[in-house]
Amino acid sequence: MPRSPKLAQTEPQPLAFAEDPLEIKMKRPKVSNYVLRGTAHQRGRPLGKYALNWIGARALALMLERVFTGQEALYKEARQALKDMGVTKQPRAVHFELLKLIEAVYPSTISKGKLAEMLDIKRDELERALTYLRDFGAVTVGVSILPTGRGEVGIATLDLWVSYQNMLTQQQITLETTKQLHGAVSISRDQEIHIREKFEIIQPELFALEDSEVKQDASD
Repeated sequence: MPRSPKLAQTEPQPLAFAEDPLEIKMKRPKVSNYVLRGTAHQRGRPLGKYALNWIGARALALMLERVFTGQEALYKEARQALKDMGVTKQPRAVHFELLKLIEAVYPSTISKGKLAEMLDIKRDELERALTYLRDFGAVTVGVSILPTGRGEVGIATLDLWVSYQNMLTQQQITLETTKQLHGAVSISRDQEIHIREKFEIIQPELFALEDSEVKQDASD
């Protein structure tokens, strides 16, 4: 099996909380550890250290909604900490509802048509919400919401991440071929093969889950 590309690592920026009150304590994760190990996750995002813990509890959407809308002192403190870090995202209810539906089928994917039907919104509105959600997830917790190329979306597993990279590469190759056929000036091959640099925000770090990331009670 070919080695995965080594992506640039960034130092995490922990929130200023004592004893991590945002961490969900679990006796047993609702999502298996082997599934979480296959999650494409980029460390170094403001809430990145909670990402796999929240996904493990199937509470990623729920906890993000609480952090950004909750009126308890804990969540107000979290919002202020995020603002201090420069996070200016202001997600709406539709984004949390959309993430809940996507999270519910993880690690599988769900069709855009079904999402639009379940949310009772038009397709163009769904596409705008998905675009926002993809950026929001990558910036706040380092978890990407990616399309499959078959009209489906999902929380990015490593397989989905690789598939998405292949899709971007194929799109770039097709674009360059079309431009050349119509007499456009060709972009150098060096620029073509460094597509990753143009999409840095959604590039997850391939990382193996440590046992401490999702707490389990050994006595259970």
